Amino acid sequence: MAHPNVLAMALALTILGPSSAHSQPPSNGVHATDQPIDSATCSEPDCLDQLSAPELLARLVTVMVELGDIHADFDRFEEAIQEYDQAILYDRNHAEAYHRRGIAYGELGQHERALQDLDTAIRLGLDSAEVFSSRGSAHRRLGQLELSVEDFDQAVHRDPRSIDAYAQRGFSYIGLGRHYRALGDLAQVTGMDPNNVDALYGQAHILLKLDQVEWAIELLDRAINLHPEFARAYNNRGIAYARLGQYGRAIDDYDRALRLEPDDALVLTNRANAFSRRGQFELAIQDYEEAIHLDPNNSATFYNYGILRLQVGEYELSIQDFSRAIQIDPLRSEAYHHRGAAYAGIGDDDAAVQDWERAILLKGAWRISGWQEWTRIHGGHYAGPMDGIYGPSVRDALIACARDPDCWRGDHGL
Repeated sequence: MAHPNVLAMALALTILGPSSAHSQPPSNGVHATDQPIDSATCSEPDCLDQLSAPELLARLVTVMVELGDIHADFDRFEEAIQEYDQAILYDRNHAEAYHRRGIAYGELGQHERALQDLDTAIRLGLDSAEVFSSRGSAHRRLGQLELSVEDFDQAVHRDPRSIDAYAQRGFSYIGLGRHYRALGDLAQVTGMDPNNVDALYGQAHILLKLDQVEWAIELLDRAINLHPEFARAYNNRGIAYARLGQYGRAIDDYDRALRLEPDDALVLTNRANAFSRRGQFELAIQDYEEAIHLDPNNSATFYNYGILRLQVGEYELSIQDFSRAIQIDPLRSEAYHHRGAAYAGIGDDDAAVQDWERAILLKGAWRISGWQEWTRIHGGHYAGPMDGIYGPSVRDALIACARDPDCWRGDHGL
Protein backbone atom coordinates (compact mmCIF):
# COMPACT_ATOMS: atom_id res chain seq x y z
CA MET A 1 0.00 0.00 0.00
CA ALA A 2 1.27 3.46 -0.87
CA HIS A 3 2.67 5.35 2.13
CA PRO A 4 0.82 8.60 3.01
CA ASN A 5 4.07 10.57 2.64
CA VAL A 6 4.47 9.26 -0.90
CA LEU A 7 0.91 10.26 -1.65
CA ALA A 8 1.52 13.68 -0.19
CA MET A 9 4.53 14.06 -2.48
CA ALA A 10 2.38 12.97 -5.43
CA LEU A 11 -0.20 15.53 -4.42
CA ALA A 12 2.44 18.25 -4.25
CA LEU A 13 3.80 17.30 -7.68
CA THR A 14 0.31 17.24 -9.11
CA ILE A 15 -0.85 20.58 -7.79
CA LEU A 16 2.44 22.45 -7.95
CA GLY A 17 2.95 21.66 -11.60
CA PRO A 18 6.23 23.12 -12.98
CA SER A 19 9.02 24.00 -10.56
CA SER A 20 8.40 27.19 -8.64
CA ALA A 21 11.64 28.51 -10.10
CA HIS A 22 9.83 28.78 -13.43
CA SER A 23 6.66 30.28 -11.99
CA GLN A 24 5.86 33.84 -12.99
CA PRO A 25 3.75 36.36 -11.06
CA PRO A 26 0.55 37.62 -12.67
CA SER A 27 1.14 40.15 -15.45
CA ASN A 28 -0.70 42.87 -13.47
CA GLY A 29 2.04 42.76 -10.81
CA VAL A 30 -0.27 41.55 -8.07
CA HIS A 31 1.13 38.55 -6.15
CA ALA A 32 -0.88 35.35 -6.40
CA THR A 33 -1.57 35.37 -2.66
CA ASP A 34 -3.47 38.64 -3.10
CA GLN A 35 -6.01 36.98 -5.45
CA PRO A 36 -9.21 35.26 -4.26
CA ILE A 37 -8.54 31.59 -3.49
CA ASP A 38 -10.42 28.85 -5.34
CA SER A 39 -9.56 25.53 -3.71
CA ALA A 40 -10.67 23.61 -6.78
CA THR A 41 -8.23 25.34 -9.15
CA CYS A 42 -5.44 26.37 -6.81
CA SER A 43 -2.06 25.21 -8.19
CA GLU A 44 0.58 27.48 -6.67
CA PRO A 45 2.54 26.88 -3.44
CA ASP A 46 1.46 30.13 -1.83
CA CYS A 47 -2.10 29.36 -2.83
CA LEU A 48 -1.96 25.98 -1.10
CA ASP A 49 -0.79 27.67 2.07
CA GLN A 50 -4.11 29.47 2.24
CA LEU A 51 -6.29 26.35 1.89
CA SER A 52 -7.94 24.97 5.00
CA ALA A 53 -7.05 21.54 6.32
CA PRO A 54 -10.33 19.99 5.04
CA GLU A 55 -9.70 21.51 1.59
CA LEU A 56 -6.16 20.12 1.51
CA LEU A 57 -7.45 16.72 2.60
CA ALA A 58 -10.08 16.79 -0.13
CA ARG A 59 -7.37 17.55 -2.69
CA LEU A 60 -5.26 14.70 -1.33
CA VAL A 61 -8.17 12.24 -1.64
CA THR A 62 -8.87 13.41 -5.19
CA VAL A 63 -5.27 12.72 -6.16
CA MET A 64 -5.42 9.25 -4.57
CA VAL A 65 -8.49 8.42 -6.66
CA GLU A 66 -6.84 9.78 -9.79
CA LEU A 67 -3.71 7.71 -9.12
CA GLY A 68 -5.94 4.67 -8.75
CA ASP A 69 -7.58 5.49 -12.08
CA ILE A 70 -4.16 5.67 -13.75
CA HIS A 71 -3.30 2.19 -12.44
CA ALA A 72 -6.68 0.88 -13.60
CA ASP A 73 -6.16 2.34 -17.08
CA PHE A 74 -3.07 0.12 -17.36
CA ASP A 75 -4.88 -2.93 -15.92
CA ARG A 76 -2.91 -2.70 -12.66
CA PHE A 77 -6.02 -3.33 -10.60
CA GLU A 78 -4.36 -4.44 -7.37
CA GLU A 79 -2.31 -1.23 -7.30
CA ALA A 80 -5.46 0.73 -8.14
CA ILE A 81 -7.26 -0.84 -5.18
CA GLN A 82 -4.41 0.21 -2.88
CA GLU A 83 -4.89 3.84 -3.93
CA TYR A 84 -8.67 3.64 -3.53
CA ASP A 85 -8.12 2.08 -0.10
CA GLN A 86 -6.07 5.12 0.90
CA ALA A 87 -8.71 7.50 -0.42
CA ILE A 88 -11.43 5.72 1.57
CA LEU A 89 -9.21 5.68 4.66
CA TYR A 90 -9.10 9.49 4.57
CA ASP A 91 -12.72 9.95 3.43
CA ARG A 92 -15.12 7.13 4.22
CA ASN A 93 -17.96 8.94 2.45
CA HIS A 94 -16.21 9.28 -0.91
CA ALA A 95 -18.79 7.51 -3.09
CA GLU A 96 -16.69 7.62 -6.25
CA ALA A 97 -13.76 5.90 -4.52
CA TYR A 98 -16.04 3.02 -3.57
CA HIS A 99 -17.38 2.94 -7.14
CA ARG A 100 -13.92 2.79 -8.72
CA ARG A 101 -12.71 0.19 -6.20
CA GLY A 102 -15.80 -1.90 -6.93
CA ILE A 103 -14.97 -1.83 -10.64
CA ALA A 104 -11.38 -2.88 -9.90
CA TYR A 105 -12.55 -5.78 -7.71
CA GLY A 106 -14.82 -6.84 -10.54
CA GLU A 107 -11.93 -6.85 -12.99
CA LEU A 108 -10.06 -9.18 -10.62
CA GLY A 109 -13.08 -11.51 -10.45
CA GLN A 110 -13.82 -10.61 -6.82
CA HIS A 111 -17.50 -9.95 -7.50
CA GLU A 112 -18.76 -10.22 -3.91
CA ARG A 113 -16.38 -7.47 -2.81
CA ALA A 114 -17.25 -5.48 -5.93
CA LEU A 115 -20.94 -5.68 -5.05
CA GLN A 116 -20.31 -4.49 -1.49
CA ASP A 117 -18.45 -1.41 -2.73
CA LEU A 118 -21.02 -0.61 -5.40
CA ASP A 119 -23.86 -0.93 -2.87
CA THR A 120 -21.98 1.53 -0.64
CA ALA A 121 -21.39 3.98 -3.50
CA ILE A 122 -25.11 4.05 -4.32
CA ARG A 123 -26.06 4.31 -0.64
CA LEU A 124 -23.76 7.33 -0.35
CA GLY A 125 -25.69 9.05 -3.11
CA LEU A 126 -23.92 8.18 -6.35
CA ASP A 127 -26.70 8.12 -8.92
CA SER A 128 -25.08 7.73 -12.34
CA ALA A 129 -25.87 5.29 -15.13
CA GLU A 130 -22.32 4.00 -14.80
CA VAL A 131 -22.58 2.97 -11.16
CA PHE A 132 -25.87 1.12 -11.72
CA SER A 133 -24.40 -0.56 -14.78
CA SER A 134 -21.34 -1.57 -12.74
CA ARG A 135 -23.51 -3.06 -10.00
CA GLY A 136 -25.64 -4.81 -12.59
CA SER A 137 -22.49 -6.39 -13.98
CA ALA A 138 -21.52 -7.63 -10.51
CA HIS A 139 -24.96 -9.15 -10.03
CA ARG A 140 -24.71 -10.81 -13.45
CA ARG A 141 -21.30 -12.30 -12.70
CA LEU A 142 -22.72 -13.72 -9.47
CA GLY A 143 -25.63 -15.29 -11.34
CA GLN A 144 -28.14 -12.87 -9.81
CA LEU A 145 -29.74 -12.16 -13.17
CA GLU A 146 -33.05 -10.66 -12.04
CA LEU A 147 -31.19 -8.16 -9.84
CA SER A 148 -28.82 -7.37 -12.69
CA VAL A 149 -31.76 -6.55 -14.98
CA GLU A 150 -33.16 -4.19 -12.34
CA ASP A 151 -29.85 -2.32 -12.18
CA PHE A 152 -29.50 -2.13 -15.97
CA ASP A 153 -33.06 -0.76 -16.07
CA GLN A 154 -31.91 2.02 -13.74
CA ALA A 155 -28.84 2.66 -15.89
CA VAL A 156 -30.87 2.90 -19.10
CA HIS A 157 -33.37 5.20 -17.38
CA ARG A 158 -30.52 7.56 -16.46
CA ASP A 159 -28.76 7.30 -19.81
CA PRO A 160 -30.92 6.02 -22.70
CA ARG A 161 -27.80 5.97 -24.89
CA SER A 162 -25.79 3.68 -22.62
CA ILE A 163 -24.51 0.97 -24.93
CA ASP A 164 -22.97 -0.92 -22.01
CA ALA A 165 -26.25 -1.09 -20.09
CA TYR A 166 -28.26 -2.31 -23.09
CA ALA A 167 -25.59 -4.89 -23.96
CA GLN A 168 -25.27 -6.28 -20.45
CA ARG A 169 -29.02 -6.34 -19.91
CA GLY A 170 -29.31 -8.25 -23.18
CA PHE A 171 -26.87 -10.90 -21.96
CA SER A 172 -28.74 -11.13 -18.64
CA TYR A 173 -31.93 -11.74 -20.57
CA ILE A 174 -30.16 -14.53 -22.47
CA GLY A 175 -29.30 -16.16 -19.15
CA LEU A 176 -32.94 -15.86 -18.08
CA GLY A 177 -34.17 -17.39 -21.33
CA ARG A 178 -36.00 -14.20 -22.35
CA HIS A 179 -34.75 -14.42 -25.89
CA TYR A 180 -36.89 -11.78 -27.57
CA ARG A 181 -36.11 -9.16 -24.92
CA ALA A 182 -32.44 -10.01 -25.31
CA LEU A 183 -32.71 -9.59 -29.08
CA GLY A 184 -34.34 -6.20 -28.56
CA ASP A 185 -31.57 -4.95 -26.29
CA LEU A 186 -28.73 -6.24 -28.47
CA ALA A 187 -30.39 -4.81 -31.60
CA GLN A 188 -30.52 -1.49 -29.75
CA VAL A 189 -26.76 -1.77 -29.26
CA THR A 190 -26.03 -2.45 -32.93
CA GLY A 191 -28.41 0.36 -33.84
CA MET A 192 -26.14 2.75 -31.91
CA ASP A 193 -22.91 0.92 -32.77
CA PRO A 194 -23.23 -1.24 -35.93
CA ASN A 195 -19.73 -2.65 -35.40
CA ASN A 196 -20.29 -3.91 -31.87
CA VAL A 197 -18.95 -7.44 -32.22
CA ASP A 198 -20.27 -8.74 -28.89
CA ALA A 199 -23.81 -7.60 -29.70
CA LEU A 200 -23.66 -9.22 -33.15
CA TYR A 201 -22.42 -12.45 -31.58
CA GLY A 202 -25.09 -12.31 -28.87
CA GLN A 203 -27.89 -11.85 -31.39
CA ALA A 204 -26.58 -14.77 -33.45
CA HIS A 205 -26.45 -16.93 -30.30
CA ILE A 206 -30.13 -16.24 -29.63
CA LEU A 207 -31.13 -16.82 -33.24
CA LEU A 208 -29.49 -20.24 -33.15
CA LYS A 209 -31.65 -21.08 -30.12
CA LEU A 210 -34.69 -19.88 -32.06
CA ASP A 211 -33.62 -21.98 -35.08
CA GLN A 212 -33.16 -18.89 -37.26
CA VAL A 213 -29.99 -20.39 -38.68
CA GLU A 214 -29.47 -18.38 -41.87
CA TRP A 215 -29.97 -15.09 -40.03
CA ALA A 216 -27.51 -16.23 -37.37
CA ILE A 217 -24.92 -16.97 -40.04
CA GLU A 218 -25.32 -13.46 -41.51
CA LEU A 219 -24.61 -11.86 -38.14
CA LEU A 220 -21.68 -14.18 -37.44
CA ASP A 221 -20.23 -13.32 -40.86
CA ARG A 222 -20.31 -9.66 -39.84
CA ALA A 223 -18.75 -10.39 -36.45
CA ILE A 224 -15.94 -12.40 -38.04
CA ASN A 225 -15.26 -9.75 -40.68
CA LEU A 226 -14.89 -7.20 -37.90
CA HIS A 227 -12.88 -9.52 -35.63
CA PRO A 228 -11.16 -12.28 -37.66
CA GLU A 229 -9.69 -13.86 -34.52
CA PHE A 230 -13.00 -14.33 -32.71
CA ALA A 231 -12.83 -18.08 -31.99
CA ARG A 232 -16.31 -18.36 -30.45
CA ALA A 233 -17.86 -16.81 -33.56
CA TYR A 234 -16.24 -19.46 -35.75
CA ASN A 235 -17.50 -22.15 -33.38
CA ASN A 236 -21.07 -20.88 -33.46
CA ARG A 237 -21.02 -20.45 -37.22
CA GLY A 238 -19.82 -24.05 -37.40
CA ILE A 239 -22.81 -25.08 -35.30
CA ALA A 240 -25.09 -23.19 -37.68
CA TYR A 241 -23.62 -24.89 -40.75
CA ALA A 242 -23.97 -28.27 -39.03
CA ARG A 243 -27.65 -27.52 -38.40
CA LEU A 244 -28.01 -27.04 -42.16
CA GLY A 245 -26.24 -30.34 -42.82
CA GLN A 246 -23.22 -28.52 -44.27
CA TYR A 247 -20.71 -30.52 -42.27
CA GLY A 248 -17.71 -29.68 -44.44
CA ARG A 249 -18.18 -25.95 -43.87
CA ALA A 250 -18.83 -26.62 -40.19
CA ILE A 251 -15.54 -28.51 -39.88
CA ASP A 252 -13.71 -25.67 -41.64
CA ASP A 253 -15.02 -23.23 -39.02
CA TYR A 254 -14.17 -25.55 -36.14
CA ASP A 255 -10.67 -25.85 -37.59
CA ARG A 256 -10.34 -22.05 -37.58
CA ALA A 257 -11.60 -21.85 -34.00
CA LEU A 258 -9.11 -24.50 -32.88
CA ARG A 259 -6.20 -22.75 -34.57
CA LEU A 260 -7.04 -19.76 -32.39
CA GLU A 261 -7.82 -21.75 -29.20
CA PRO A 262 -6.34 -25.27 -29.56
CA ASP A 263 -7.44 -26.47 -26.12
CA ASP A 264 -11.14 -25.72 -26.40
CA ALA A 265 -12.86 -29.00 -25.50
CA LEU A 266 -16.27 -27.72 -26.60
CA VAL A 267 -15.08 -26.99 -30.14
CA LEU A 268 -13.35 -30.38 -30.30
CA THR A 269 -16.65 -32.02 -29.33
CA ASN A 270 -18.51 -30.06 -31.98
CA ARG A 271 -15.96 -31.03 -34.64
CA ALA A 272 -16.16 -34.67 -33.52
CA ASN A 273 -19.95 -34.51 -33.95
CA ALA A 274 -19.52 -33.20 -37.49
CA PHE A 275 -16.97 -35.92 -38.33
CA SER A 276 -19.37 -38.51 -36.92
CA ARG A 277 -22.25 -37.21 -39.07
CA ARG A 278 -20.02 -37.61 -42.12
CA GLY A 279 -19.10 -41.15 -41.15
CA GLN A 280 -15.48 -40.19 -40.39
CA PHE A 281 -15.51 -42.16 -37.17
CA GLU A 282 -11.76 -42.39 -36.59
CA LEU A 283 -11.37 -38.61 -36.77
CA ALA A 284 -14.40 -38.21 -34.52
CA ILE A 285 -12.95 -40.63 -31.95
CA GLN A 286 -9.66 -38.70 -31.89
CA ASP A 287 -11.51 -35.46 -31.16
CA TYR A 288 -13.76 -37.00 -28.49
CA GLU A 289 -10.75 -38.51 -26.72
CA GLU A 290 -8.86 -35.21 -26.79
CA ALA A 291 -11.95 -33.31 -25.57
CA ILE A 292 -12.34 -35.71 -22.65
CA HIS A 293 -8.65 -35.34 -21.82
CA LEU A 294 -9.05 -31.55 -21.71
CA ASP A 295 -12.40 -31.57 -19.88
CA PRO A 296 -13.41 -34.86 -18.22
CA ASN A 297 -16.58 -33.30 -16.80
CA ASN A 298 -18.44 -32.35 -19.96
CA SER A 299 -21.66 -34.34 -20.17
CA ALA A 300 -22.24 -33.45 -23.83
CA THR A 301 -18.91 -34.97 -24.91
CA PHE A 302 -19.65 -38.31 -23.27
CA TYR A 303 -23.21 -38.28 -24.60
CA ASN A 304 -22.14 -37.70 -28.19
CA TYR A 305 -19.31 -40.21 -27.91
CA GLY A 306 -21.93 -42.69 -26.71
CA ILE A 307 -24.06 -41.95 -29.78
CA LEU A 308 -21.11 -42.75 -32.08
CA ARG A 309 -20.45 -46.04 -30.31
CA LEU A 310 -24.14 -46.92 -30.38
CA GLN A 311 -24.15 -46.31 -34.14
CA VAL A 312 -21.20 -48.65 -34.75
CA GLY A 313 -22.58 -51.36 -32.45
CA GLU A 314 -20.16 -50.91 -29.50
CA TYR A 315 -22.99 -51.21 -27.01
CA GLU A 316 -20.98 -51.87 -23.85
CA LEU A 317 -18.76 -48.83 -24.47
CA SER A 318 -21.74 -46.67 -25.35
CA ILE A 319 -23.40 -47.67 -22.04
CA GLN A 320 -20.25 -46.52 -20.24
CA ASP A 321 -20.32 -43.16 -22.07
CA PHE A 322 -24.02 -42.56 -21.45
CA SER A 323 -23.56 -43.52 -17.79
CA ARG A 324 -20.78 -40.99 -17.41
CA ALA A 325 -22.92 -38.33 -19.12
CA ILE A 326 -25.75 -39.09 -16.67
CA GLN A 327 -23.38 -39.01 -13.70
CA ILE A 328 -22.33 -35.49 -14.68
CA ASP A 329 -25.84 -34.34 -15.63
CA PRO A 330 -28.57 -36.53 -14.08
CA LEU A 331 -31.29 -34.57 -15.93
CA ARG A 332 -29.98 -35.34 -19.43
CA SER A 333 -33.03 -37.30 -20.58
CA GLU A 334 -31.64 -38.16 -24.02
CA ALA A 335 -28.73 -40.00 -22.36
CA TYR A 336 -31.21 -42.30 -20.57
CA HIS A 337 -33.08 -42.70 -23.84
CA HIS A 338 -30.07 -43.83 -25.84
CA ARG A 339 -28.57 -45.86 -23.00
CA GLY A 340 -31.85 -47.77 -23.07
CA ALA A 341 -31.23 -48.54 -26.74
CA ALA A 342 -27.71 -49.73 -25.90
CA TYR A 343 -29.09 -52.00 -23.18
CA ALA A 344 -31.54 -53.39 -25.74
CA GLY A 345 -28.55 -53.98 -28.00
CA ILE A 346 -26.97 -56.33 -25.42
CA GLY A 347 -30.29 -58.00 -24.67
CA ASP A 348 -30.94 -56.42 -21.28
CA ASP A 349 -34.61 -55.63 -21.85
CA ASP A 350 -35.39 -54.71 -18.24
CA ALA A 351 -32.58 -52.12 -18.08
CA ALA A 352 -33.69 -50.75 -21.46
CA VAL A 353 -37.28 -50.23 -20.30
CA GLN A 354 -36.14 -48.69 -17.00
CA ASP A 355 -34.02 -46.11 -18.85
CA TRP A 356 -36.82 -45.30 -21.28
CA GLU A 357 -39.17 -44.80 -18.35
CA ARG A 358 -36.64 -42.42 -16.73
CA ALA A 359 -36.48 -40.45 -19.96
CA ILE A 360 -40.30 -40.30 -20.04
CA LEU A 361 -40.36 -39.13 -16.41
CA LEU A 362 -37.95 -36.29 -17.22
CA LYS A 363 -39.65 -35.15 -20.41
CA GLY A 364 -43.30 -35.88 -19.74
CA ALA A 365 -46.26 -36.16 -22.09
CA TRP A 366 -44.56 -35.18 -25.33
CA ARG A 367 -41.99 -37.97 -24.81
CA ILE A 368 -44.81 -40.46 -24.22
CA SER A 369 -46.55 -39.28 -27.39
CA GLY A 370 -43.32 -39.79 -29.30
CA TRP A 371 -43.06 -43.35 -28.04
CA GLN A 372 -46.68 -44.05 -28.81
CA GLU A 373 -46.25 -42.90 -32.38
CA TRP A 374 -42.89 -44.67 -32.88
CA THR A 375 -43.94 -48.06 -31.49
CA ARG A 376 -47.17 -47.93 -33.49
CA ILE A 377 -45.34 -47.30 -36.77
CA HIS A 378 -42.37 -49.61 -36.11
CA GLY A 379 -43.63 -53.10 -35.42
CA GLY A 380 -47.17 -52.17 -34.43
CA HIS A 381 -46.28 -52.64 -30.75
CA TYR A 382 -48.67 -49.92 -29.56
CA ALA A 383 -52.34 -49.90 -30.47
CA GLY A 384 -53.75 -47.54 -27.85
CA PRO A 385 -54.85 -43.90 -28.11
CA MET A 386 -52.32 -41.15 -28.91
CA ASP A 387 -53.03 -39.37 -25.63
CA GLY A 388 -49.56 -38.81 -24.14
CA ILE A 389 -50.56 -40.81 -21.05
CA TYR A 390 -48.29 -43.50 -19.64
CA GLY A 391 -50.09 -46.72 -18.82
CA PRO A 392 -49.79 -50.52 -19.14
CA SER A 393 -50.21 -50.44 -22.91
CA VAL A 394 -47.28 -48.04 -23.28
CA ARG A 395 -45.11 -50.17 -20.99
CA ASP A 396 -45.99 -53.29 -22.97
CA ALA A 397 -44.98 -51.44 -26.14
CA LEU A 398 -41.62 -50.50 -24.59
CA ILE A 399 -40.94 -54.13 -23.64
CA ALA A 400 -41.80 -55.27 -27.16
CA CYS A 401 -39.61 -52.51 -28.63
CA ALA A 402 -36.62 -53.62 -26.53
CA ARG A 403 -36.90 -57.05 -28.17
CA ASP A 404 -37.21 -55.68 -31.72
CA PRO A 405 -33.99 -54.19 -33.25
CA ASP A 406 -36.00 -52.42 -35.94
CA CYS A 407 -37.81 -50.60 -33.14
CA TRP A 408 -35.07 -49.67 -30.68
CA ARG A 409 -32.64 -48.50 -33.37
CA GLY A 410 -33.26 -44.89 -34.29
CA ASP A 411 -34.37 -41.63 -32.73
CA HIS A 412 -37.78 -42.80 -31.50
CA GLY A 413 -39.54 -40.58 -29.04
CA LEU A 414 -37.00 -37.75 -29.17
